Amino acid sequence: MEAMSSHATAGLSMARENGHGDASDLASAAAVVAEADRNIHVLWQDSIAAGDSDLSDRLAVASHALRRAAQVLESASVIG
Repeated sequence: MEAMSSHATAGLSMARENGHGDASDLASAAAVVAEADRNIHVLWQDSIAAGDSDLSDRLAVASHALRRAAQVLESASVIG
């Protein structure tokens, strides 16, 4: 899998440094999760093209988990 972009890594670093869990921190984390899901989607497409059903199944599960994580991060709920 490709490494996270410098933009996503910077967003995650800012969220860690601030440590306050404010809306911008959560938005940064949600952006990182969304980018990871996009990367997983590309890998999923490649696994389908290669006929690797075991890998495509695992990637689909990972994608669903990432989408759920993004939904949680974007919701107004408090973490913790």
